[in-house]
Amino acid sequence: MQGRGRRTAMAACVALAVGYLGTAGYAALLIFFRALVVTDALTPAAPEAAAEENGLMTFVFAWVGAFYLGELLLAIALWRAGSDVIARWVPLALLGHVVSLVFVAGPSWVGQVAVVLVALPLCGLAIRVAQR
Repeated sequence: MQGRGRRTAMAACVALAVGYLGTAGYAALLIFFRALVVTDALTPAAPEAAAEENGLMTFVFAWVGAFYLGELLLAIALWRAGSDVIARWVPLALLGHVVSLVFVAGPSWVGQVAVVLVALPLCGLAIRVAQR
């Protein structure tokens, strides 16, 4: 991206990368815990206790927070870049996903809509980048 929103877009990319990598690392850790339980190396209660440990949960919340912060910054950067760079629905949908975090304890359909609100704008952004 060039012009307006360039620095915000760079900060968004860094924050999203931290969120993506941290979440992937946490998923790998959970797969490792599952393998230990399946092979009877641990009792089923041990991974639950480890997952609730304060230090690990601090990192999980930081990674999830980085993901949402990156999404918010990307929405701001795309909005500032203008409609000649990307359609206005893309930053609005990203912002909608960030706002959906408030309704995380809501009905199951809210979570399904939230997945669409993050997947579609990222696909739209990828298509736009590939067209150039």
